Amino acid sequence: MIRRFLERLAPFFRSALVVLVATFFVTSIVYAATTVGTNVTTGGNLTVSGTTSTTNATTTGYLYVGGDITEPTGWDFGVGDLIVSDDAFFNSQATTSVSLWVGSGGTANNLNMAGGDLYVQNDVEIDGGLWVDSATTTGSLKIGGYASTTGDLIVGGGTIDLNTSTATTTGGMFVRNNNTATSTLSVGSVEGSDTVTGCLELVGSDGQYYFCGVDIDAPTSGLSCGLGRCGD
Repeated sequence: MIRRFLERLAPFFRSALVVLVATFFVTSIVYAATTVGTNVTTGGNLTVSGTTSTTNATTTGYLYVGGDITEPTGWDFGVGDLIVSDDAFFNSQATTSVSLWVGSGGTANNLNMAGGDLYVQNDVEIDGGLWVDSATTTGSLKIGGYASTTGDLIVGGGTIDLNTSTATTTGGMFVRNNNTATSTLSVGSVEGSDTVTGCLELVGSDGQYYFCGVDIDAPTSGLSCGLGRCGD
């Protein structure tokens, strides 16, 4: 009777063995590589310990790439934010429709950071050309080569310092144009009733300063030169 009972259970054990082996085989394949052909929805976290690839990715929150870092000013973990804790490389064009801030701090004193503004906290080096409609500097502007302008060069309240090695062979300042035009070096100004008299200051071979100006009070009005400086 026991033998007959075991014979009746044999098909069950065979089926169970097949299911067990199949389950182990499928589990091994899933552990090695998983391909999902439909949507995956999770209410919690999705952790991938290896590499993952996707043809499209969308987030309704923020995207944080890399290890945890100190977030810069303006990062609020808002919708659409992206932070990369290490290098980022774009093989094509990168575009911003608002502004671009380069640096971890600083203060934009003259920009409203809108409409394509660029703020750089520290130095900028450009190995190629630079074209601008206008430029303003609140500090120094140093030019190592030539500078040319087709318009006016206006210096207000400052000094143009021309340092040449040999004055007899190398000119410090040229005021000229083509042969068909007249060039003028104007020293002084007249604006309405306000007059600023002009004066030329030169250094003689004796190491003294000499001035030249127009003296209308002299017995003979004209150019008057003498020892001293224009401000004396």
